[in-house]
Amino acid sequence: ILAIDPNAIGAHFNIANLYRVEDNVPQAKYHYLKVVEKEQEENAFFYLGFLSEKENDFEAAKQYYLKALAIDPKHEDACDELAKVYLQEGNILKAKEYFLKSLEIEPNSGETYTNLGGIFIKERNYSKAKEYYLKAIELLPDLATAHCNLGVVYEKEKDISNSLHHF
Repeated sequence: ILAIDPNAIGAHFNIANLYRVEDNVPQAKYHYLKVVEKEQEENAFFYLGFLSEKENDFEAAKQYYLKALAIDPKHEDACDELAKVYLQEGNILKAKEYFLKSLEIEPNSGETYTNLGGIFIKERNYSKAKEYYLKAIELLPDLATAHCNLGVVYEKEKDISNSLHHF
């Protein structure tokens, strides 16, 4: 298709997806950039953010996630990944802001509740962390990270019995 029409956005997007799955970051980025040159496509911006994150280029990742959110403010994955980048950079307030936005979009995300629980642990707000881990476990009963971190919270509260149950 690209031999016939080098500007075929759909073909570039599909090829980029294949390269992304194969972990060929430079080729995937090349084709996603071809897409966004022609069209403001939120998923192409999202994947460019994801690939930039893999390259530890957190500044570029943030910019791409923000572009995806500017096009689609309800892009839950972009909110979630942007929050993770902010968390990696140590910007707890921004991370919390975007994890909370992610929950507004998808209120049944056990992973996001777990991530917020981790932020509340960092803030030493153990009661809030416990609330979020319990909600995560309610949504995803087998989510090991939530159980383990809830065990830590119970340990901090000196509730050894519940702590051991979740470890």
